[in-house]
Amino acid sequence: MERVDRAVAEGDTEGFIKVIHQPNGRVLGATIVNPRAGEMIHEWILAQDQGLKFGDLVNSLHVYPTYSLGNMQLASEIRVSQLLSGALGKLMGRISRLLY
Repeated sequence: MERVDRAVAEGDTEGFIKVIHQPNGRVLGATIVNPRAGEMIHEWILAQDQGLKFGDLVNSLHVYPTYSLGNMQLASEIRVSQLLSGALGKLMGRISRLLY
């Protein structure tokens, strides 16, 4: 939670968000440990119920600054990791190493 601006502003950075997902990014479940967890968990429940993937959550508008922005930050981090670990990401990494 120390990367969530609202939590930092309110001095409430203890806690975490943990998401269980399939390799393709489909959300299977989530746990949030934070005093605002009840306000944050709804997005993960919706993702699980509707079969959404991280890309779907990242592309959705999130209000700033809110605790729920942490959900989008986590989804974004995982989605970028997925992209970079794929064939295109590996190719881009090789090209980057050659250029720099």
